[in-house]
Amino acid sequence: TFEDSRKAYFLSAQRHNISLSGQHLIKAGPFQFSAAMQVNYNSDFGLGFYPAINTGYRFLGNQKLFASYNRSFRFPSFTDLYYRLGGARGSQDLEQERSNNYELGYRFSGNGWYSTISVFHRGGTSIIDWTQACDTCDLIANNSGDVNFTGLEFSLRKNLKEQEKTAWFKFLELSYSYLQSSSPSQMTVYRS
Repeated sequence: TFEDSRKAYFLSAQRHNISLSGQHLIKAGPFQFSAAMQVNYNSDFGLGFYPAINTGYRFLGNQKLFASYNRSFRFPSFTDLYYRLGGARGSQDLEQERSNNYELGYRFSGNGWYSTISVFHRGGTSIIDWTQACDTCDLIANNSGDVNFTGLEFSLRKNLKEQEKTAWFKFLELSYSYLQSSSPSQMTVYRS
């Protein structure tokens, strides 16, 4: 029965996280520049520094070129670390994920039209994934290594004028994204 299949849960874990961040913004005519830094201490994973830089240039009143860089992280969840059920096992020796992220793009707005196109790259290290060594083996959480993502995003939106709006449509939007992931052992392409 359901009651018999329930198990008592006696495991527990804790970790502490302290973050401090600051950001500075400079505007000079059509140029905008911001820099940020996050300092993060985690009782399990130690001290980390995560910078971010964003730049932008406005021209012709309604157009903008922008570029950004940031370094990010993800700690393994308690599921990644300790899960043990239904043919899946977490790993207590997982490292945190880290990535360097870059983006370059163009944005337009005017007369109810909004459009953005950007290219981006994410270089990830120590990516956490659940993998199987064979078809009948357990899923095991591990740091699968380096995985890079490169892609393109495009969106075009038209806000409808008051006389064009209906109960169902306030705007029309078209979006497209292309994503290619690559690692030393494989390459996969996703389109949406």
